Amino acid sequence: MAFDPDVDFSDALGLLAASLTLNTNLWPGEERAPKKAKKVTIIPDEAVFCLQNGGRSIDVVGAAPGADESDAYWPRIEVIIRSKRNDFTGGQALALEVRRAAHKMSVTQVVGGLPYIDCLAIGAGPTYLVDDDTEHHRWLQEFELAYEE
Repeated sequence: MAFDPDVDFSDALGLLAASLTLNTNLWPGEERAPKKAKKVTIIPDEAVFCLQNGGRSIDVVGAAPGADESDAYWPRIEVIIRSKRNDFTGGQALALEVRRAAHKMSVTQVVGGLPYIDCLAIGAGPTYLVDDDTEHHRWLQEFELAYEE
């Protein structure tokens, strides 16, 4: 069974956060600049990006001597939330929605039965990163997933 934490997390978040739709305003991977082509929006100003970036070391989990052991992984997902231009309030509301939707979500129930154990938000709330040179406000919310192989 293959795990792809940023893709799995994005899939689950798209189902749990009412204002997000995968590959419309929510993407796995690095942040991308807003983009339009022939008056069609490809990547909107307001968008969310989910990237696996590090995590805790592998640990061996075993119930008792001689029991089957498995490797446990704790990948960290960095979620960048970008507002519409000059819309601090709307961007902050979206950042809080992302945190509420994903903190302690059961990824196992949401994403194709993959055996994720847990999903925890890191910190008390999203961290404001400042507005960028294109007047978009940005937040960072990190999550830690857990799974065994």
